[in-house]
Amino acid sequence: MGADGQIAQNPALPIGVNPAVPAVTPPVAAATFPAAGNAGNAPALTLSPLFKMVFISVLGLTILCLLLSVYISIHLDSGAKNVEAMKSLNEKLLSVFTLGCGAIIGLLGGKTLN
Repeated sequence: MGADGQIAQNPALPIGVNPAVPAVTPPVAAATFPAAGNAGNAPALTLSPLFKMVFISVLGLTILCLLLSVYISIHLDSGAKNVEAMKSLNEKLLSVFTLGCGAIIGLLGGKTLN
């Protein structure tokens, strides 16, 4: 502050810029990524809402099947009843988990080719 009670302007800053207030940067788009390869020259990838929905659905189903399979495996080791039915269900859950992993790889690979 100067002798007259006014805030002195820093000559390095443009007029009207208060150094006590941090500058606000514009938000970056949440789903914009540089394309693979030459990141400086390539256009950015944008993910559509439909792609996000499909990807999150497949990812959720894949993780759910893995967790259920682990739970059933632990339950089978503790001496559960209906062992054959539980083994069959566990095999089906592992099959869906494997298909989900393939779908995730396919979705990501297909998106990078666009």
